[in-house]
Amino acid sequence: MAKILLIDDDEDMLRLIKSIVECSGHQVSMTNGVKPALKLLSKENFSLIFLDLQMPEFTGHDFLSLYSAIHQDKNTPIVVLSSDKSEDAYNKAIAAGARDFIAKPISNKVSFLRVVEKYVEANG
Repeated sequence: MAKILLIDDDEDMLRLIKSIVECSGHQVSMTNGVKPALKLLSKENFSLIFLDLQMPEFTGHDFLSLYSAIHQDKNTPIVVLSSDKSEDAYNKAIAAGARDFIAKPISNKVSFLRVVEKYVEANG
């Protein structure tokens, strides 16, 4: 069982992803923004982080920059979940340190869970 963090300002999306991930036996924590996520990450370790890019106040890109500056010693994989399916959004996220990029809405739960297991196994 891995600990997975979800960061998204959309409560419905958080609940959906949580239900999918918990069905595979993993523990899930959720935050609705960058500040609470960074606070949680200062106290707990996670095997995988899912991150939305488009959030108010601080964006997912802000999180990627702050996380890499604060937690240089951690190698936790970050997978972006975004409704922005543009090549530019993908390239910026990967360049900023994200390991993978999944377009929202999640249309295939099995494929999504394969991504979860890929990074949990690699980081476990």
